[in-house]
Amino acid sequence: MSIQTVHRAGGPERPVRIAPQFFGMGIIKLKAAFDYPLHQHKRYEVILVREGVYRCTLNEKALTLEPGEILLIGPGDYHQDFCDPPLQYFAFQFQFDVRGPGPTKLLSDDVTPDLQHTQADLAVFWPLVEAIQNESDIGDLVAPLVQDALLEEFFWRLVRALPTEALHEQFLSFTAVSALPIRLLRLFQTHIAENLSVADMARRLHMSQSALAHTCKAILGAPPARLFLQCRMDYARRLLATSCLSVKQVAGRVGFDDPYHFSRTFKKIIGRSPSESRR
Repeated sequence: MSIQTVHRAGGPERPVRIAPQFFGMGIIKLKAAFDYPLHQHKRYEVILVREGVYRCTLNEKALTLEPGEILLIGPGDYHQDFCDPPLQYFAFQFQFDVRGPGPTKLLSDDVTPDLQHTQADLAVFWPLVEAIQNESDIGDLVAPLVQDALLEEFFWRLVRALPTEALHEQFLSFTAVSALPIRLLRLFQTHIAENLSVADMARRLHMSQSALAHTCKAILGAPPARLFLQCRMDYARRLLATSCLSVKQVAGRVGFDDPYHFSRTFKKIIGRSPSESRR
């Protein structure tokens, strides 16, 4: 028997969730021409074209979407549809909970219509649409929950596909901050036997040193160097408890050439010596 373990990206911890609230959705298939008059959106709307050509205006800008293209319309946008058969597309609406701790805006305040549509891989997106439709056909108590999970995956794949300059700074900032503990843990685990400086950490996380230090202090309560040292000592404690490695060998596993320096640091962080921890 062959078992391939699939690890959670970034480690076991989950970031603070950004959970959009989803509304009306459907697969639209046109057999006759249809024009929808100019209207202003109150929520975000997503349109993914599977077949035919979808034409519209978005804030007075004429757009044409072909199969595999996706459009994100924002609250306050003026939108008008000009639909000619054969045409098939999937559409749904969503909004953010303004009372929650997460972001309230996805699109930048100065985003242009050209940045609000992008190429989408139908081989990735359309199976999600079919799975959402399948849950509608099942219609049991669990189906709405599965649909929401599938729509969340659709949402995050859309975010990945959009150009970064289309996204609001608030959304980008919240996403980066909420994911920082996971990114840090992955970085620490990858370099557990090294003496990473704060400059090294910041460079690998694509942050400035000051931003990294401020964010770590704000959401994790300690400077990044202290967090890394804590991670190394926690790993050393687990090795002492679960292996027959000597203290010198454990010290080497967490990047200490001098076992006496390691022992002093371990006791300072953990509160007891390595030998006491092993007992």
